[in-house]
Amino acid sequence: MRYDASFKLKVVEMAKGTNNCETARQYGINDKQVREWRKSEAVRQKLPRKKCALRGKNCKWPELERDLCEWVDQKRQNGFIVTRAMIRIQALARDR
Repeated sequence: MRYDASFKLKVVEMAKGTNNCETARQYGINDKQVREWRKSEAVRQKLPRKKCALRGKNCKWPELERDLCEWVDQKRQNGFIVTRAMIRIQALARDR
């Protein structure tokens, strides 16, 4: 099932008034979902109401990622095949 942000916030508000298990039973969802939604309530309040998921994470090493993307593009333009193993080796070499 897909639940949009407004539904999740409604469930969280109800769970604050009662408890997670009772709210989960009432809405027919898993109580673990209610716990996870309560943990990320502050983030969900900033989302558009019709958005369903929190996808994508911030990059931990943006410079490394940018360098690797340039390296992959350069190799592909020169006609080379780039594998995951090659990218991993290149990342480790640049990291040192």
